[in-house]
Amino acid sequence: MEKIDLYTKDKVKLNKVFIRHQDILFDNEYYLLEQAWIINDNKEILLTRRSFNKSYGGLWEATAGHVKAGETDIEGIQREIYEELGLNIKKSDFNFVKSLIKRQAILDIWIIRSNIKIEDLNLKNDEVIDAKFVSFDEFKKMLDNNEVVDNLSYFIDVYNNLWIINYLVYYIRCMKIISLYWNDFYFHL
Repeated sequence: MEKIDLYTKDKVKLNKVFIRHQDILFDNEYYLLEQAWIINDNKEILLTRRSFNKSYGGLWEATAGHVKAGETDIEGIQREIYEELGLNIKKSDFNFVKSLIKRQAILDIWIIRSNIKIEDLNLKNDEVIDAKFVSFDEFKKMLDNNEVVDNLSYFIDVYNNLWIINYLVYYIRCMKIISLYWNDFYFHL
């Protein structure tokens, strides 16, 4: 019996708990669903293959799960990563991207930059039966071929925006450095 805290659409806790697969949610009640995308320095995405005894069995996905009653969003995704992959990820390694409303779930999207190795994973076979890193182009092909859980298409925009934002941050840092040197140079003229 898995108990889950309920929230408003704005992520305000309602001090109400529901039992997963048993209770019915009202229109204004939402639960937290966390999803972590692990990306290595080669810009490859870690995907895991769902156990065949689960819904969407045999399809590939990023690690995700419900936040249990009493957990914070980040504690929930930390637990899911540990349960499914056997990894202990520090809170400081999680980078929040955004939240999406998916039916009555508030889906929080997290990015973790890590160069973990597949052989270091400890897969929980009742949850996950395989794992692999794929390039972004491979991920898109897998989506087109229905090899990936179908609701992950949103990640195409998230992934593309990540690199745009990283470039802009890098550009801004460079401009600040140039302006510091320029001011110093100009001052000495």
